[in-house]
Amino acid sequence: SFGVVLILGGPGFSTIETEIYYQTVSLFNLPVAGILALLQLGFVLILIVSQNKISKNIALALEVSDSKTVEKKPNKSFEKIFVSGMMGFYLLFFISPLLSLVLQSFNSSTNGFSINFYKALFDSSQNSMFYASPGRAILISLGYAGLTAVIALGLGLCISWASLQFNSNPIWNWIEPIFLLPLGTSAVTLGFGFLLALDTPPLDLRSSPFLIPLAHSLVALPFVLRILTPALQRIKPTLRYSANTLGASPKIVFFRIDLPIISRSLLAAGIFAFLISLGEFGASSMIARPEFPTIPVMIYRYLGRPGEMNFGQAHALSTMLLVTTVLGMGLIERIQKRVLGDF
Repeated sequence: SFGVVLILGGPGFSTIETEIYYQTVSLFNLPVAGILALLQLGFVLILIVSQNKISKNIALALEVSDSKTVEKKPNKSFEKIFVSGMMGFYLLFFISPLLSLVLQSFNSSTNGFSINFYKALFDSSQNSMFYASPGRAILISLGYAGLTAVIALGLGLCISWASLQFNSNPIWNWIEPIFLLPLGTSAVTLGFGFLLALDTPPLDLRSSPFLIPLAHSLVALPFVLRILTPALQRIKPTLRYSANTLGASPKIVFFRIDLPIISRSLLAAGIFAFLISLGEFGASSMIARPEFPTIPVMIYRYLGRPGEMNFGQAHALSTMLLVTTVLGMGLIERIQKRVLGDF
């Protein structure tokens, strides 16, 4: 976690992620930042390899059942107390901060309840202070998110297909964790790696706006793999064998059998990658150019400036991002439930 610690933690509660950011951006001490990044990568790689080995040994086949047969209402007193306590904790520490954020986006000290902060997002012209207006940042983020979804889905399909073919190969057990590294590695470390690796022609992309969707794609890739790989594994091999027996080429088998079956999972993975790109802050804060900011970077800029209008626009941008995420996750849940059912 980077953004939460950066905004709420302060210098007294720095973590590896914030220290990498500070050593790189503020002090330009790349050796120290590199050592911290290697420590984090090594630790995460060990955990992912261990998790893969443990999960393969304890994996169980689960039968899909109707929700009415698997859901159980709390009947005993301690069950009701436990459920009520968990719901209270959830409302207090998760729902109430988000609700306060939404309410503050409509609360103006001069006009009371108003939408002035939202109007200011699109009324303000390009500002020399921020190099880009909030409206432009929204369009840029949507463009980045679309590219991220396309790139992450393309990579995810190839890797998921390779996992299906080489899953029994012992070497693949060491290759697969590499693709899952961004799942536990800070996006700041990823952005730091891009700054170091892509600084020499012909791969000098540090000044290119396309570096952002590339970084976002790697951040989203593990989540895409976690959706697509099980979807491909659920396809019965007999369907492919029958198609091959009837003379279908691998290309036809993929487009006529595999793709229709995994289409809903593909859509869910694409939406997930899109949402991850919209909300990604760690890598963007390291590599985003001032004239091409994303929504989270723009929010952080506004929070660093005094004045009610700056804070109000930060609240408005955060609320728009929150609503988009809620709608997207609701759609993913609906899609996945129609594919899998309930366990």
